[in-house]
Amino acid sequence: MTARVRRPANPVGRFWRDARGAAGVEFVLMLTLLTLPTLNVIDLGLYAYERMQVETAAQAAVQAAWHACSSSAQLPTKNCTGVAATMLTAAQSTSLSTNVTLPTVVEGFYCSNGSGGLALVGSTGTTTTAPTGAGTCTSVIAGSTTAPGDYIQATASAPYAPLFGSLSLLPLPTTISRTAWLRLDK
Repeated sequence: MTARVRRPANPVGRFWRDARGAAGVEFVLMLTLLTLPTLNVIDLGLYAYERMQVETAAQAAVQAAWHACSSSAQLPTKNCTGVAATMLTAAQSTSLSTNVTLPTVVEGFYCSNGSGGLALVGSTGTTTTAPTGAGTCTSVIAGSTTAPGDYIQATASAPYAPLFGSLSLLPLPTTISRTAWLRLDK
């Protein structure tokens, strides 16, 4: 009888045939692939939240102007003392605090153009300069004797930095700006 000689097993071949731990390795690979989209969804959610907060700040600013200039003798807002500071304080009373600014505040006389849009009649002003052109809306709607409304527009801005900026696949802006309008004359 001849003796059979056993060859030692190939350790590399045995490693590739062994399936123990494959589920764990696949889980880690899939987890790394799903991490990047998850982080981008979180950044997008934070951006949407902060955008809503900037919109709220703009609305708070125009509402503060409406409350501060409550009588027609105080309109346009140039005649209403401290309205710019009141608007900024109202905008910064939101969760954004001092991160929000009001770079643009415009006041003007506008008429509805029949399709729900507003058309400027005359020139615009700011909280320190009065708008001109408070006549009638005949230039917008022929034969109209309606007086234009005194509207104020405030644009609120706040910086935005993504939480996972270096991993972001979305081109989110670094500054969020939102605008709000309100008719001042009651």
